[in-house]
Amino acid sequence: MTVRDQESYEGLGRFVESALSMLTGKLGNGESMPSAEFDEIVIDETGYLSVRKQVKGDILQFIERHFAELRAFPQYNQAVESLLKSDIVTRHIEKHASRQKDKTSIKPYVEISLVRKFLFQLAQDAQSLEFNRFRFDRLYGALEEFLIADEIQYIILAVIPLVKLPPTTPNNPTATALEASEATSPPDLP
Repeated sequence: MTVRDQESYEGLGRFVESALSMLTGKLGNGESMPSAEFDEIVIDETGYLSVRKQVKGDILQFIERHFAELRAFPQYNQAVESLLKSDIVTRHIEKHASRQKDKTSIKPYVEISLVRKFLFQLAQDAQSLEFNRFRFDRLYGALEEFLIADEIQYIILAVIPLVKLPPTTPNNPTATALEASEATSPPDLP
């Protein structure tokens, strides 16, 4: 992986590694991981959507519970400061997020949209609080690519009731057309 901003890479790495270590220590000292019920959306082979309930540990809620402590870490402030000094971040902010060039006005963006979301994304992708350099490098590379991009693409997904997708087959590998459901009336809404 080619790192464009070594100082930000190292600063964010030190923060993430120390944050995950602290959170793992809390679990090791007997604190429990909160659990949450999640809806998993499943598309079956006929193209129908169904929702399956799952209960599992909620890593993001656990991190959020301790985020005030994590913000007090010197590594957190070092990560934020290194990103604030970064030419890549400054150009990104100027191009996409704000016309203001005042560093204090972009600090909340860096804290919330870069540092906090980075930690959340890393833990959520891994479903673990263990620091993994490979995952970190891959996510940091994606972050830099996002920051230097000339354009930002958004993908918006929504579940549409009474719509089914045609199944993907060897003759129809992309299967993008929507078909109306054969239901005769919409479901009762709460």
